[in-house]
Amino acid sequence: MPDPQTTNIQIYQPTHNSDIGTWDQPANANFGAADSLAANVWSISQTSGAYTFTTGNNGLPPNAGSLWSGPYGTQSAMLRFSGTLVGNLTVTLPRSGFWMIDSVGAQGAFVIFLQSAAPGKIITAPPGEIVHIFNDGVDCKYLDMGRVGSYMDLAASAVPAWITNCTVHPYLNCDGTTFSAATYPALNAFLGSTTLPDFRGRGRVSLDQGQSRITTAGGGVDGTTLFAGGGTQNRTITQSVLPAYNLAITDPGHQHIVSYVIPSGQAAGPGGTFYIPGSQINTQVATTGITVNLNGGGAALQTMTPVAVHGLTLIRAA
Repeated sequence: MPDPQTTNIQIYQPTHNSDIGTWDQPANANFGAADSLAANVWSISQTSGAYTFTTGNNGLPPNAGSLWSGPYGTQSAMLRFSGTLVGNLTVTLPRSGFWMIDSVGAQGAFVIFLQSAAPGKIITAPPGEIVHIFNDGVDCKYLDMGRVGSYMDLAASAVPAWITNCTVHPYLNCDGTTFSAATYPALNAFLGSTTLPDFRGRGRVSLDQGQSRITTAGGGVDGTTLFAGGGTQNRTITQSVLPAYNLAITDPGHQHIVSYVIPSGQAAGPGGTFYIPGSQINTQVATTGITVNLNGGGAALQTMTPVAVHGLTLIRAA
C-alpha cells in the first residue's frame, strides 16, 4: 500500500513499519520536493487561454524501484512567464501556499489571471515585475505590495489593466470618488471615511504638522487638514505692476545738513559767505520735510516651481 501524501505539496507520510528496506524512496522524494519548493523555477510560455499544470506526485509508490521524477510545477517556488500575450491567460494554482510570480519576460496588452482551484478573489500578474502572492485555497492575495494608505505614482494616463482586472483592486485612483467600505474595510478604517483624496491637477504638499508654514492653502483652509484642497484653481497666474509714486516724509522742528556744490559764476553761499566756485559746502538749513521719489513701474517678482504633469496618483486599498 503506497504511503499517503500531504494535501498541498504532496510530501510522503510513511506509515509505521512501512518502506522496510526502501525507506530512501519516500525520504529522497520529500527532500526533492522541499528543494523544489525553495528554489525551482517553473517556466510557462503559453500566451493565452487556460494554463493547466502537469499532474504528478513525488514519483511512483514506494517499493516500486523508482526514484523521484520531479520537479513539478506544483512544487515550484517561482512561476516564470515569457512571450507576447495574444490574449488573456488564466492560470489556476493547483495548491495552497506561497508563490513567486515572475512576469518580467511577458509582454503585450493582455493580463495573466491567477486563481485558486475553487476561485474566490482573483488577482493578476503585474507586467514586467516579480511579486510574491499567497493562495489560501480560495482567494489569491498579494504580499509585500505596500501598506494600505500608502501612495503609488504611475507615469500613466489610466489605471493599468492588471489593477482593474483584479476582483478587488489593490490600488484605487485618488480622484475624490467614494468606495465601498465592505470591499475595502482596511482603507475605510485608515482614512476614516469612504471618500478618496482628490489629487487631480493638484500639486501635493506635506501636512503642516503645526509649523504654520502653510497659513492658508486657499479658501481659508489651513495646512493641518488632511486632503484639503486650496489655492486658485482654473486661473492664470499674473504678475502685479507697481505704479510710480512720490512718498513725502515730513520731519519738522530741527535743521538738516544740506550738501551742495557752488555753481560756476556764483561766489556767495547762504548769508553772503564767499566760496570758490565748484567747491562743495555743508550747511544747516531749516526744512519742513523731505520728499523721497520712488519710481515704480516694473513687474513684481513671483517665484513658482516649474510644473510637469507626472501621471496618476493611486492609494493602496487592499
